[in-house]
Amino acid sequence: MEYELEVTDNAIDKVFGIINNDDEYSTDTTLFRVVVRGKTGNSYDYGMGLEFKKDDYGTSEFFFDLDKFEMIIDEQSLIVLDGATIDYKEDLNAEGFVVNNPNKPESSELEEDITELIDSTVNPQIASHGGKIEVVKVEDGILYIKMLGGCQGCSASKYTLQFGVEKQIKAEFPEIKKIVDITDHDGGENPYYD
Repeated sequence: MEYELEVTDNAIDKVFGIINNDDEYSTDTTLFRVVVRGKTGNSYDYGMGLEFKKDDYGTSEFFFDLDKFEMIIDEQSLIVLDGATIDYKEDLNAEGFVVNNPNKPESSELEEDITELIDSTVNPQIASHGGKIEVVKVEDGILYIKMLGGCQGCSASKYTLQFGVEKQIKAEFPEIKKIVDITDHDGGENPYYD
């Protein structure tokens, strides 16, 4: 099957610049990896980075020659990215890679209802601290959430989850037996989560 994926000149130039400005990397030994890590709410969560080439790759890896370097994407991510554009934006409001993807993850009615509850009750309260909670998925009675912004790495985030979010969600949705926080708290601005 053929997939369509566009990488803009801005994105190519940015990655090429990163490779060239680091003594550790070179275009001969380095690949630009793009991956879909999962979903958060009504959009996908993407990961991008550099990795060293290795001798053997499985048949589920796809390579794209972008003239200045090679990009690698696993098949599952590529299916989700079919028809998408990877760009790099740099303006007064924001700077970084942007994925414009026409594909949206499917959410169950329960996931949408929980998202609506969190967005209307919890997120306005923690927004004053620059935080936000997103529903990732519901599976077998377990709700998986991700904490963003000021909540990522904050030592109080587990208490926010345990005493605020969890009580509210379980009261409203008794089918939810457990809530699992899949946030990478070590990567937050205040990484002293334990």
